[in-house]
Amino acid sequence: MAITNFSELKTGIANWLNRSDLTDRIPEFIDLCETELDRQLRTTDQLTRSTTPITGQYASLPTDFLQIRNIQLDTSPVKRLQYLTPDRLDDERRTTYRSSGEPVYYSILGNNMEFAPTPDATYTLQIAYYARLSKLSDSNTTNFLITNHPDIYLYGSLKHAEPFLMNDERIVVWGTLYERALEQLRLQEEAQKSGDGMMQMKPKYRLDTGAWR
Repeated sequence: MAITNFSELKTGIANWLNRSDLTDRIPEFIDLCETELDRQLRTTDQLTRSTTPITGQYASLPTDFLQIRNIQLDTSPVKRLQYLTPDRLDDERRTTYRSSGEPVYYSILGNNMEFAPTPDATYTLQIAYYARLSKLSDSNTTNFLITNHPDIYLYGSLKHAEPFLMNDERIVVWGTLYERALEQLRLQEEAQKSGDGMMQMKPKYRLDTGAWR
């Protein structure tokens, strides 16, 4: 049976576990797999570009933010911001003669970005970042990963099912297959970045909610 959406993934997990009594638990196994993938996965399909106006010392990150790839002010010419740790940013704020002006540095604190100097006007900030997986559900039945790499979803979900089933010896089996599939995806991504005889993949540009666009 092909696995191309949320329903087929749930059926596939039940089939591979040879269990028909886990209907309420299988979505939990998938959710645990997706949580782990958010910590591990950084692919071109996750790259997103968004903009927002900034007017003060802080700005909220997009709700699906995982990791910065690039950050810049859309001025003329465009200016890339430099990352500083929160401590270094505090030092810069204490020692610089400018308390406000065009931002030069940024840091990340929780779900917010902090800028130095503090913006003295409204600036348009643009970031390219890795976004979280669009989680599977009955209302969101597909995403790029299950379309292109259903084995990662299947093996990852099976790995998280076995502790619940107290079948610890199978954790190694599914874990090995899961890590192998992830490594193959990483190698594919590296080949695309280096242009090793393969077509380059372009980031997807999509809209965010809130102030981001």
